[in-house]
Amino acid sequence: SPVKPFFKGDKTRPITATPTVGIAPASVTDLAPIRTGVLERTHPVMVFFGSGRLLADANKAASIVNRFYGVYDDGSKLGLTEADLTVQQKTYSTPTARVYQNDLEVGYTRSASSSKRGWYITLPDAGERVIDRALVKGELVYFNTVIPDTSTCDAGGKGWENVVQMANGGSARGAQWDFNQNGSLDAGDTHAGISFAGRRCETGQPGAPKII
Repeated sequence: SPVKPFFKGDKTRPITATPTVGIAPASVTDLAPIRTGVLERTHPVMVFFGSGRLLADANKAASIVNRFYGVYDDGSKLGLTEADLTVQQKTYSTPTARVYQNDLEVGYTRSASSSKRGWYITLPDAGERVIDRALVKGELVYFNTVIPDTSTCDAGGKGWENVVQMANGGSARGAQWDFNQNGSLDAGDTHAGISFAGRRCETGQPGAPKII
């Protein structure tokens, strides 16, 4: 096993969901450090995971500000931290919708010493957390978050369904999912031509994302 972990986060933000791995898109590899030697024979990947815990009633009231991460892995570097990543930003939001910066420059460069290694999203709602594995399709990553009711006698809660670009964690251009749930992809699934990245669930906590 490696001497260092691939990524080391803050100990107050536990990672309890299994990470998801997808082949890094060209929009990342065309900018990232050039791989030489044995690394040339491997595929660089993006690793996606979130922080948060909901294993017992005592976890419900946790007020930790959690994250969702997209980290580039070409096999050359261990011991990454949030300092190696770029923070994604909201550009539009309502109580039920979120849009993230479509064209965020993460900072991937050909120089291994100065290149950023990915991005992260700060989950803005109190108690919001990731407890299920993300899903990758094409160049998008789907992940859900939950916000449990804090009462130990209540099994309910709410949450968010999310879809962002693998490369930078931002909203994609054009409609990418049926945000307004009218049965089709149309202008109502975008804000100023940019896809909504997050939709709050009207009832209950969402489970792991699925594409049918």
